[in-house]
Order: sequence, then C-alpha cells, then structure tokens
Amino acid sequence: MNQEDREKISAALEVLHSIATKIRTLEAEAQEALFERNDNAAYERKLREKTLVVLDLPETLHPLLEGAKTDAADKIRSRIAGFSRRAEPALELSSTFYMSALLYPENYKPGEMNDLEKLIEDIRKKYAHRD
Repeated sequence: MNQEDREKISAALEVLHSIATKIRTLEAEAQEALFERNDNAAYERKLREKTLVVLDLPETLHPLLEGAKTDAADKIRSRIAGFSRRAEPALELSSTFYMSALLYPENYKPGEMNDLEKLIEDIRKKYAHRD
C-alpha cells in the first residue's frame, strides 16, 4: 500500500471511529429516553438520527477514499454501502425495531462490537500497518 492510500485509509478509519462513537451515543440516548423517561418520541428521534448517520456513510466516506485502490478501501466501500442499504427500509417503515437493530447481527450480545466497530477493527488489524 502506498503512502497516499495509507493516509486515506487512516483518515477513513478516524472518521468511521468518530461515527461509531456517535452511533453508540445516540443509542444510549435513545435507551435513556425510553427506559428512564418513558419518552417514545425522543426514543424514535434518536434512532432516526442514528439511521440517517448510517444511511449517509457512503457519502461521508467517499471523499476520503476517492482514488484509493486497495483491498482495505474496497472493503470499507462495500461494507458501508451494505449498512446504508439496510438503513433505507428501516427509515421508510419508520420501524424503531429495524432502526435499533441496524449494525447488529442476529446473535449480538450486549458488550460485543457492532458490525461497524468490527469493520474498523478488522481494517486496523489487517491493513493499517501493511505495505
């Protein structure tokens, strides 16, 4: 991997990490709204915001990865496109169930990484320091 591509992947990982943190914050705020304040409207707003963030992943990352021709860049593009595709019907249906389940596999257990966090970790492990 050349230096320019390495820098693009690094920048993309930083942005993805920031987005993953934002998503976890929105999810925590949604849970607090529902379980501590019994505020269904706030719960739905937070999940909708999370879903919009997921939907916008390809658009957000495109400028950072533009021109990068590496397996890591291709994997990021492919995975975030998949996340985004799953966000669309959740929004269209206004389904809090589907919005809350975005980025989580069926067999998810609390405390585990979600699919976005797994992607970040996988790219970091496999490609961050590779030539």
